[in-house]
Amino acid sequence: MRTGIIGVGNRARSLVRAAQMAGVLDVTCYHSRDESTARTLLPHATGCPDAESVIEKVDAVIIAAPNSTHADLAVRALGAGRHVFCEKPLGLDLPELRRVLTAADRADGILQVGTELRYAPMVRDITAAVAAAATPARLLWAQEFRGPLRPGVDGWRLDPARSGGTLLEKNTHHFDLFAVWAHAASPGARPVQVHAVAGNEHARGVADHAVVTVVFDSGALATLSVSLLEDEERLRVGVLGSGWSVEYDNRHQSVEMRDAGRVERTAYDVDVRGVNAGGFDHPGEVEQLVAFAERAAGRRDGEAVSPYWGHLIAYGARESARTGQSVDLLAMERM
Repeated sequence: MRTGIIGVGNRARSLVRAAQMAGVLDVTCYHSRDESTARTLLPHATGCPDAESVIEKVDAVIIAAPNSTHADLAVRALGAGRHVFCEKPLGLDLPELRRVLTAADRADGILQVGTELRYAPMVRDITAAVAAAATPARLLWAQEFRGPLRPGVDGWRLDPARSGGTLLEKNTHHFDLFAVWAHAASPGARPVQVHAVAGNEHARGVADHAVVTVVFDSGALATLSVSLLEDEERLRVGVLGSGWSVEYDNRHQSVEMRDAGRVERTAYDVDVRGVNAGGFDHPGEVEQLVAFAERAAGRRDGEAVSPYWGHLIAYGARESARTGQSVDLLAMERM
């Protein structure tokens, strides 16, 4: 499938490598402010003077430009009948998100969001285990401890007006997992309340540590602890119910399932050495692009859980951290 990419910076390095490994997308053109990186990464692709030129030339568009451009670019590409793979977030706020999702509902092409963790094999296995559990999930968690955000071109990631802030730019991934797992435990479950506390140890423009609690209408509770103050990246995510638990730990690339006293561990062979070392920053990069191509070709159904919910949690968490008050997500939707 002829594919163009808009924005060829650090994030695009993972996406292009994943596209090449997947073997299902042919990146034929690009538009980027970083021409040197683009030429190195895509030596056989054609550089375009603007985003519109990319959209005109291809069947599918990958949007990997700064967050503040996502909504407008996605709406334009969907309106032109293209399949769209857009990095998260789809929008900096709820009105932008709704505008993109409305455009997707009316479009001939498909829309997929770059929440790669939900496509990772270990996450798929956790989701299946949650759905099959004898008792409902009651606690969902994510703990991510890592170094500072990469600034991006002109430092956009450190500017909340352009990135949306840490809880949207970074943790939409984990909020998306919460929504997926809550649904797996209780189909149709949705988040209803969020409370967040965030700090900025290094005064770099965005929060560098935070704790977030999310309440679902099914009774499930979710907690996120995040720190950008570490040297080594550590990620643990999991789900717990009465008598059972399942957890992924990136340090061992394994999932541990505990059920009625039995313990089962499964190891995964995934390359998460980091993009600078020739691997990927997160698992699920290749799988998400395979899913995108299969959906575009009509060989795969869309996901059961909309990306809307992970975004909504992020917007609510950001507002809660700003005000110091819990946020009623139902009320936020009515505003």
